[in-house]
Amino acid sequence: MKRLTFTLIAFALLLAACGTKQNNVVDKRADGSLQAEKVFNAKTGQPEGTWKYYYPDGSLFATARFSPAKPLGTNWQFLTTDGKPYFSQHYDSLAVTELGDEQTPATVVLHVADTQYWYQFYSTCALRSVGTTVANVRQGRWQFFYPNGQLQTDATFVDGREEGRYCVYRDNGSPYYLGQYEAGQRSGVWEVYDAEGNLVTTKQW
Repeated sequence: MKRLTFTLIAFALLLAACGTKQNNVVDKRADGSLQAEKVFNAKTGQPEGTWKYYYPDGSLFATARFSPAKPLGTNWQFLTTDGKPYFSQHYDSLAVTELGDEQTPATVVLHVADTQYWYQFYSTCALRSVGTTVANVRQGRWQFFYPNGQLQTDATFVDGREEGRYCVYRDNGSPYYLGQYEAGQRSGVWEVYDAEGNLVTTKQW
C-alpha cells in the first residue's frame, strides 16, 4: 500500500513538472485571425517542440520542430489552403533560412543538385517572391508580389544580371514601367504609366 501511494505521488509530481515545462503561446493577427501556435521552454524561454502556422482563413500553412540547437526549425512541412503539399516538385532538401519579425517563415530554400529555389513569404503567408539561383547566382525568372497577391515585378536573370523583358506593376495590377535589359543594363525604349494605366512617357536607352 505504501509503495502504491509513493508511486501515485511520484506520478503526480511528474505530471506537475511536465505541465510547467513548456509555455504555449497563441499569436493572432490584427484582424483576430489565428497566426501561429508556438511552444517555449518554461525555464529558458527558448523555442522548442512543434510550432504551427496558419493562413488567415484558419487552415494550416506550415509546421516545424524547434529546439535551442535549431532556432530556424527542422522538419518543415508547408501546405496550400486546401491541405496539399505547397512544394510539389522533387527536391533534395528544404530549409527555412530566415524567420520574420513575428517568427513566421520568411525565406524558404529548396535545393535540387546545384540549383536553389527561393520562396519568400509575408507574415500573412502570402507569397512575397519566388525565383531560382544556380550556385547562389540568380538565374531564370524571378517574380515579386504585393501583400494582396498582385504581381509587382517580373524579371529574368542570366548569371546574376537582368536580361530581357522587365515589368513592374502597381498594386492594382496596372503597369508602372516596362522595358528591356541587356547584360544587366537598360536597353531600348522604356515606358512609364500613370496609376490609371495610361502611358505618360517613354525613354530611349
